[in-house]
Amino acid sequence: MIRHPPKPRLALTLGVTGHRLRRAPAEGEAGPGALRVFDIAAVGKALDQICAKVAAGLAAVDAGVKQNFSDEAPIVTLVSALAEGADRLAAQAALSAGFALDVALPCAPALYKRSFADAQSNGEFDTLLARARARLVLPLAGDAAQSLAERLPIAFEAAGLTMLALSDILIAVWDGKPADGRGGTGQIVEEAARRGAPIIIVDPENGAARLLWAEASADESAVRRTLDIPPCPLEPTLATLIARLVAPPSSTSERAELTEFLNCRLGATASRRASRVFDGRDFDQPRAHWPRVSAAVTESNANRDATRVYAEALLASEEVAVRNAGRYRLLFLFSSSVTVVASALVAGAARFRELHFAAAGFEFVTVALVGGLVFYATRRRWHSQWFEARELAERLRVVAPTWLLGARPAHLKPTQAAWPGWYARAITRELPLFSGELADLLGEIRDILAALVDEQLAYHLHNAERLERRDRVYEGIGLGLLLASLANNVAYLVAHVVDPNGLESFESWGLAAAIFLPAAATASYGVRLFGDYEDLARRSRRTAEQLRALKARMSESLDLRSLRGAAEAATRAMLSDLDAWRVAVESRRLSAS
Repeated sequence: MIRHPPKPRLALTLGVTGHRLRRAPAEGEAGPGALRVFDIAAVGKALDQICAKVAAGLAAVDAGVKQNFSDEAPIVTLVSALAEGADRLAAQAALSAGFALDVALPCAPALYKRSFADAQSNGEFDTLLARARARLVLPLAGDAAQSLAERLPIAFEAAGLTMLALSDILIAVWDGKPADGRGGTGQIVEEAARRGAPIIIVDPENGAARLLWAEASADESAVRRTLDIPPCPLEPTLATLIARLVAPPSSTSERAELTEFLNCRLGATASRRASRVFDGRDFDQPRAHWPRVSAAVTESNANRDATRVYAEALLASEEVAVRNAGRYRLLFLFSSSVTVVASALVAGAARFRELHFAAAGFEFVTVALVGGLVFYATRRRWHSQWFEARELAERLRVVAPTWLLGARPAHLKPTQAAWPGWYARAITRELPLFSGELADLLGEIRDILAALVDEQLAYHLHNAERLERRDRVYEGIGLGLLLASLANNVAYLVAHVVDPNGLESFESWGLAAAIFLPAAATASYGVRLFGDYEDLARRSRRTAEQLRALKARMSESLDLRSLRGAAEAATRAMLSDLDAWRVAVESRRLSAS
């Protein structure tokens, strides 16, 4: 049972890339290739020290920051492909430091082992793989007509980019030279520099370590290659970097709003639905739709932990958003309705003199009531909690398909300006790597992504129709009331010309109508303007068109790269108007109504 939105666990993810002990043969060269200049003892010692510094940096995070995390012990995860050489040295150092090991393999283990030197190397691989918390096996990349030797470099590249996408900090055992081939260390390091990822470079000759962090340079925007980044000493820069990566936004108001969200009490609905993931169905139900994915999730402890954490966070944000949206809208409609009723009473008092006292008393009570409710709602931040939690829910909603594909949504950058983005990033950082063999699961993952796209497409089409209908209703009411007010004025003018002596009997009713009709028309127009139904409907239509176009592009034969691209495109479409929506909704405060 969850009583409050879950606090994320303090977590950090490291990735590793590095040279193998033996260089690949040069083009046209026979044999196993040349041994590298690689001081195993020095590099191993450097990796042990880096792990110790990372653990110390995470432990030293300010207490004011730690209060936003759960009471569970901080966790550091290393993502590795367990290639010979640097990958395995880093894995051994991470396990010795008590870190979790998540493995992203470029292909099935049996094929991968063909690239290893000997049986001893195979045994090392099996030993480390058995100690991994999660194991993601990527489909063998490349064309089926290509040989294994031609496809493996492409597979190594896919594994390297997968590792990089999941990492907060990259550890690279690198000699500074260009990559020997596709997916080589130099390529991955340069790609990390292009993305702005922090990189710890370890010299394979002597184990000397330095930090490349674009944000610490004078001009972060100029960084395109590792040569553009001036090196920093590990101490104290690494501790500063870790604190920057895990800390919530520095704004006092953002941190206060995060604390407020974490302290929200949840009802029984979120507690009952806490096991629901992906499209919102219970796990017992989608087995008929996606039996392989469901089996992969339920049979892996890491996957079960990940889905529990994800589901609880998503459902908590949904409940907070729905509850506060209902309160906000109800109070807004109540205040608008009270305006109309008060206008009717004032109009009645103009017709019936004996109602003056009652009308004045009602007006005082209603104004005091509405003012008090608006003050209470503003203090309780119903409006802000609605759009903040809704933004968080939408950012979390798109995580599931990308997690199944061994990736993270690109919009969840390591540092975020607002707390919903930070919380979503912290939750995804806590999730273990998805554990499963993607070659057997891509078809069902594509169906899960298609179901999400269909669900969002149907929502936006229905939402657009609903908002357009509501806009027409309020437009019709306002127009009808304005025409009635105009007719009342015309009737008065006609009566004044035709029978001036009979105006006395008409004037009291005409005055009442002249008071009520414009006030009611203005209230109707205010509801329409404040609700912004037309603009919201137009945005839903635009998002629906993007999703429809994406659905048309999703073919039956998507490979991993294409499917990740489709998932990212779906994410961009679903979040395309999120920032604009928040700005628009944020300005519609109850005090303005």
